[in-house]
Amino acid sequence: MFSMSPVAKEIQKREADAWRHGPAHIPSPAHVQFKPLAPGKDLDSMNRIMLKSLEESMEEWVPRGSESRRTPLFEWVKEVLVVPTTNGVYGPQNPYQDSAARKDYWYVSTIAKCYGMVLIHTRTFFDGLPLLIKVGRFFMKDSVAAIDSLGLAWQKHIQQGGHLKHSGFIQKMDEYYTGLGYPIADYSQLIVGTAVAVLGNTLPSAFWFILHLYADRKVYEACREEILEQVVHSKDEDGNSIRTVDITALKTQCPLFHSAFKEVLRLEAVGTGVRGVEEDHMLDGKYLLRKDALVFMPLASQHFDHERWGADAEEYCYNRFTDKTRPRVSNVSFRSFGGGTTLCPGRHFATTELLAFAAMLLLRFDIVPKDGKWVIPTSLNAEMTTNMPAPDFDVDVEIRRRSNDEDVKWVWRLSESEHSVMLGDEDEHGNLKA
Repeated sequence: MFSMSPVAKEIQKREADAWRHGPAHIPSPAHVQFKPLAPGKDLDSMNRIMLKSLEESMEEWVPRGSESRRTPLFEWVKEVLVVPTTNGVYGPQNPYQDSAARKDYWYVSTIAKCYGMVLIHTRTFFDGLPLLIKVGRFFMKDSVAAIDSLGLAWQKHIQQGGHLKHSGFIQKMDEYYTGLGYPIADYSQLIVGTAVAVLGNTLPSAFWFILHLYADRKVYEACREEILEQVVHSKDEDGNSIRTVDITALKTQCPLFHSAFKEVLRLEAVGTGVRGVEEDHMLDGKYLLRKDALVFMPLASQHFDHERWGADAEEYCYNRFTDKTRPRVSNVSFRSFGGGTTLCPGRHFATTELLAFAAMLLLRFDIVPKDGKWVIPTSLNAEMTTNMPAPDFDVDVEIRRRSNDEDVKWVWRLSESEHSVMLGDEDEHGNLKA
């Protein structure tokens, strides 16, 4: 995807060989990312910056005095979450504060035909990513220009010391790449690549989560009732109502809400696990996996396995992870965040943001479909460049403020937490905490 220099390519090869053939503790970019993104002070700081940004933007979701806002849901989610997400991960002065950088990252591709030839015009990095991988940089001039523009923005940001003012994540990345001798132009582009996970997975996840919460009234009422139990009511000196929510409680005291979130990830994920075969191996006595081959494992093959999940594996069951009448499913069968050496380091930040965002909506806003009937989009056309897919078509909705939200001050706080949320087998057993 990137025009890496010969120096950077040589460093990459050296470090990859050392990691592959050396002991498990050999440093890698993943190791560097896990440290600031694990539960602790760095992650709490990132979460607080993200929550502050969410809180500041929330009043603009549907301005006070406005009856409602009509919008395609996915486009709206991307609009309202991109800045809080990047502020939390990269710091409030990151390049994505600039609308031009956001357009370079994520807008729409167009396809046209001319004299029997298909011409693809891709103005941005993310939308051009699948074709960039398939056909190469030479044929994707607009995407390459977007990458170069974003890379230069990050390079300028780092040279001016912007990365030192916020975000332990970016500071650790800078230390790692600088320490290995990467030219700044190269690792600036690699930081551009991290946004594929930060935005390319988080924002579609938010869309599917909100859609499933509001599309079924039973799910909506059960989750909202659970969240309401965490709201603390008080009044200020003038007698005005204050409602306070501790976001940490959403992760530890709302099992149905958390189950509804995990079920979205189980049902909608389209990612594929990939493993390299280190030596010849006969799998299940039937299949010979030869040394140096790659094994691709689509999540759907595990997430829709009837033996593990039941006859309704293809259905959305918001209480699947709390229903004690169901056979207990090992977290190792839930692979939306990967596992082992490819476990998503940002899973705790993403979970905090998505639960907070959904709770803010459930408590303060009603969302109804344009024609009065919810339709769950397909994602059959989604590329497998990310774990969570964009929908094949958007859903037109009307977002309304709840009538009891007027004259209420909402306070969103985050208490410190050293505990992992149970998102996978590693979290359950504490193997990768810290």
